[in-house]
Amino acid sequence: AFCQLPQDCETVLVFAGTMRPGVTSVMESESTLEQIRQGRIRVFDRVLSNHEFLSIIVAGNTTCCLYPSQNHPSSVAVTSLQCNRPVLFSNNLWLGEMGKRFGFGYPCNASDPASIAAQMLHAIQTASQWKRSPDAEKLLAYQSVDNFVRTWKDTLRLLSGCSESAENNLTGQPYPFNCPAAR
Repeated sequence: AFCQLPQDCETVLVFAGTMRPGVTSVMESESTLEQIRQGRIRVFDRVLSNHEFLSIIVAGNTTCCLYPSQNHPSSVAVTSLQCNRPVLFSNNLWLGEMGKRFGFGYPCNASDPASIAAQMLHAIQTASQWKRSPDAEKLLAYQSVDNFVRTWKDTLRLLSGCSESAENNLTGQPYPFNCPAAR
């Protein structure tokens, strides 16, 4: 799909992370190899360090998550949102539902190269104006470390027989003395 973009498009496509055999075979096509030789496509077919992973997302203007069969959450998509980068995403399964609901960016049919090329060009042209939606902000707040800690503490309190919420402790209020967690 990227090879279908106009030659005057100065965008570089980066494939980062361990690639599946189907993707590897696409990388070996003559048109893709030519794009790699021209420097329009860069490939990092390996496990990335966290620093490399975040650097690639931040350096880009859009992250592509074109996983047509992925029925579970995508940490790449959520990390891209955290880095304030829109996502070009498959319009089905988890990414399709969550992407549309939380405004990840640009949905497309990941099985249709023409759809991918059209949305990729649109993403390239408009990514600088893209803003996270209020719903995306809520999703990121839910995914935050603070929320994880608060939820974990609430669960522990509930299991220990304490009905107090973690909100009390996070705001500096002491646990009530009748709470088993305070003992």
